[in-house]
Amino acid sequence: MRSRSNSGVRLDYYQRILYSTIIKNQHAVTGLIPASPDQGHAWIRDNVYAAMSIWTLAMAYKKNADLDEDRAKAYELDQSVVKIMRGLLMCMMRQVEKLERFKYSQSPKDALHAKYSIEDYNTVVGDNEWGHLQIDATSLYVLMLSQMTASGLQIIFTLDEVAFIQNLVFYIEAAYRIPDYGIWERGDKTNHGLPELNASSIGMAKAALEAVNDLDLFGARGGPASMIHVLADEAQNCQAVLESMLPRESNSKEIDAALLSIVGFPAFAVEDPELIHKTKECIRRKLQGRYGCKRFLRDGYKTAREDASRLHYEPWELHVFQHIECEWPLFFLFFLLDALFSGDREQAEEYYEALEEIVIRTENGLKLLPEMYAVPPDKVEAEKANPHSQERVAVGKIPQMWGQSLYVLSCLLKEGFVAVGELDPMNRRLITEKKPDLVVQVVILAEDKQIQEKLREYDFDVNTVSEVMPIEVHPARVLSEIYAQLGKNRKLKLSGRPSHDVGLLSTSKLYMLGDKIFAFTPQFSDPHEFYLAADTNLLLNMFHTDIAFLRTSWRQLGRPTITIILHKHMWGDIDAKKELPQSVIATLKKLKSGYTTGARVELGNIKDFLSTSCVTQLNFLANTESGDIEGTDQCVLDLLNKITHHKSVRQARLPVYQGRPRRGALRRDSSVRGIVKRTKSIAYSDQEQDELNYLRSRISSNTAHWGEMRPRTVSNVSALGSFCSSLDDDDENNMIVIPEVPPHLISKLAARRGSSEINYPHLAHTNSSPPDSPHSLTDAETAIGKNVEMLYAGINPQDLLEVLKEAESLTEQADIIHFLFLTKGLDWDTHIDGMPGCLVKDLLQELYEKACHEKHWWLVRHTAGVLRKRVEDLAKAVTDLLVRQKQVTVGMPPEPRERTITRPLPPDELRDIITEAYGEDSSTAMLTQVAC
Repeated sequence: MRSRSNSGVRLDYYQRILYSTIIKNQHAVTGLIPASPDQGHAWIRDNVYAAMSIWTLAMAYKKNADLDEDRAKAYELDQSVVKIMRGLLMCMMRQVEKLERFKYSQSPKDALHAKYSIEDYNTVVGDNEWGHLQIDATSLYVLMLSQMTASGLQIIFTLDEVAFIQNLVFYIEAAYRIPDYGIWERGDKTNHGLPELNASSIGMAKAALEAVNDLDLFGARGGPASMIHVLADEAQNCQAVLESMLPRESNSKEIDAALLSIVGFPAFAVEDPELIHKTKECIRRKLQGRYGCKRFLRDGYKTAREDASRLHYEPWELHVFQHIECEWPLFFLFFLLDALFSGDREQAEEYYEALEEIVIRTENGLKLLPEMYAVPPDKVEAEKANPHSQERVAVGKIPQMWGQSLYVLSCLLKEGFVAVGELDPMNRRLITEKKPDLVVQVVILAEDKQIQEKLREYDFDVNTVSEVMPIEVHPARVLSEIYAQLGKNRKLKLSGRPSHDVGLLSTSKLYMLGDKIFAFTPQFSDPHEFYLAADTNLLLNMFHTDIAFLRTSWRQLGRPTITIILHKHMWGDIDAKKELPQSVIATLKKLKSGYTTGARVELGNIKDFLSTSCVTQLNFLANTESGDIEGTDQCVLDLLNKITHHKSVRQARLPVYQGRPRRGALRRDSSVRGIVKRTKSIAYSDQEQDELNYLRSRISSNTAHWGEMRPRTVSNVSALGSFCSSLDDDDENNMIVIPEVPPHLISKLAARRGSSEINYPHLAHTNSSPPDSPHSLTDAETAIGKNVEMLYAGINPQDLLEVLKEAESLTEQADIIHFLFLTKGLDWDTHIDGMPGCLVKDLLQELYEKACHEKHWWLVRHTAGVLRKRVEDLAKAVTDLLVRQKQVTVGMPPEPRERTITRPLPPDELRDIITEAYGEDSSTAMLTQVAC
């Protein structure tokens, strides 16, 4: 019988530690491990860390096997890891309907649960009975699934499971704007159960997104259908917010030892070495003690002063825990692992020796790591007077599964049984390495031959869009429609990617589907998405900014390729102008020089860039659920057929603008004339005059209903302040008739300005003031108020459509279309050309595009608001303000028009809040989005 080597003896020792503390508690059926033997609850986070230690020991046995029994142990340990990870997968897949809801609601009540029953995969507490929304735990699972799969373990078995993991990516990709309960499960520091944005959660999500991107979950046996896809912009958004927060953990926690898990092993989420050093030093200075690190300052958990009968504390009460917070040995392990990964042997020995002093040794020689060390009740005052002077006692779980797992892992790494590359096969530890200089490839295309000839006059030889065929160039919204197919699964009732934002990093790639190559223009250059792109100077400014952004943020293989199409709308009527805008010429010359905004650029033909660009395969469009792995889903084929081969120009329904409007075009429907202008907010220094003019502007048109009142003619429109300053030049000479209203009625109606009776007269009957309201009207006054409701009564929409066919002024067209929107809604079919299919929203979209082309910004903002357009990166911008401890409000006082935003919100919810704050004034709502 062969004798055991020293390596084999040491491995057997660590195997005994793991078996006696962790593996023996693993459930035989589900594979889950409880947090303690006397409790049947399995936490996702604890189980993943337990799997990490077993996985490490298995690799150590493979590498240092003396006997066949060692190889058998390695295989058994591997299967134990697979069973844990698959057990967690089964728990989460049983909540697939919650995952689907959370993608859209991002509500804590729809979050996947944080712990499950070890016996049957079921939940153990209700949705509202625990802080289940823990982005870091789910992200840790995805991260380690990626690392273990890359090391050779087979954890995912079917394409349905692949689809579920893809949707887990959607679950965590918006971590930068999702407040959660964090790694300690309690939300804010005072334990009020309020979720907040946590840097540790964002960092773990970023690491998971980067690790799982383009990973084949079937390993070497997989194919295109088993790959996971992540839009690089989502990880970049997490990085931007993360770097804004560090070294702070959250709004209530100025520092937290949990950040060690993202600045080092296992996440390696931070790229800036200086920021990593700053964060670690802040933790050492404020949290480190003799027995470990405090979780965060004034943490009362398990201390002698903790009142177990109370669920939470007020902020001013937390001072009683100062200097007596429990110290967790767990965090010495993170420092030890960080030193081992960075090769700092001196620091590694320092923390290893500190750990050896605080581990608890059993009778059979096993070392156990306690959960925490607390100050005894009789030594509290002495400790508060002289911090770190008193001896502490071990409290909590002994051992703590999370800490015990990392202890075994770090010992195996320190003794050389495994290498850092084996624990990190995805090479995340190299994230701080200096990147080579990047060259940004720029492709400029002309919309048509006319623009191409104009550019040749200035010695710029560019191709038209049609000349680069078979490469097809589309706007970013087409790419968003394609990525909406990602992760769809009919059996699991998963709908795919929920967001429709596609960032610059995604559009700077080339894409292949079969034998087709696609290029996409950036989202910021598409006025169809938001009107800022219609301003040429602003567009070019954003273009320069984005080139600088690519230089610092590009992490993909291959060079980024940014494609810009020069459209006629960039400079209006190209036929009437002999010269191109100087800003366009200056930008092209700068690009031709090879440098701009500090970045190296190469201006060229897109066909010449095929070999150097980053190219992504759109393999996820295959019809895998029907068994046709090579084919493409029919709905995808229909989509591609629509957007690539049938891009027919939409028939224009509105007359072309020819200059000044025809006089009297809307005389017979005078109440419609000026309707768009009356949606504007009015802001005067004199509040009374503001309210008076506001009310008069709302009821100015239908004078037939005001028989007894003496109309007053105003010939100088500018006297009406902001209301008239927003009028188009076409309206300056028009007479506006405003009826006189009794002053006492004005004061009462004006006080109700924020209600729907004033802002939405066509909905006035749905929201009237209660009888005892101070702003209630008498019977006579109510009769007058009803005339406001009837302001647009009796107008035949078909008559207006006939007028619309001949109305050449954008102002006239806007008034008629806005009236149709108010009275009929966006989805009303106008039959304007005698055929069905022309909805009001189609007319609005055409009006929006014409206004962009003509640079009528007041109308652009109004139509953009009605169409509910949203500026790119709205949620990210607001989140960036919030994490910097800024207060964000929208609207004007008083409430409910003024809204305070206290936490990050989804983009569509933010847009809705802004829209509600400004009521009918969609123009100001659009300006508010831009300001954010």
